[in-house]
Amino acid sequence: MAAQERSFPIVGIGASAGGLAALQELLRFLPDDAGMAYVVVQHLAPKHESVLPDLLARATRMQVHEAREDMEVSADHVYVIAPQYGHDALARRAATSTTDRDGGTASLH
Repeated sequence: MAAQERSFPIVGIGASAGGLAALQELLRFLPDDAGMAYVVVQHLAPKHESVLPDLLARATRMQVHEAREDMEVSADHVYVIAPQYGHDALARRAATSTTDRDGGTASLH
């Protein structure tokens, strides 16, 4: 299914390595029922293990997940791209995401 047929938007949010406080503040003010999925990319070294999902989960009532290959994406959830995945891979997957019309979920391929 084409991206424009998606039943909910997927919002990309980027931050530098020092952007934790800004990400937490943003999530504090985002409504937890806006009908959008949020994908967070933070610039970190590829071999650096990130605790970002845990830290962001403290700032929102939405569920926060570390994104995985072919993971179903749902509205009103936050997905954190792991440092070992490049920003280019995220852009390609978001551009080709698909949505299940009835279930309101998408999958990043």
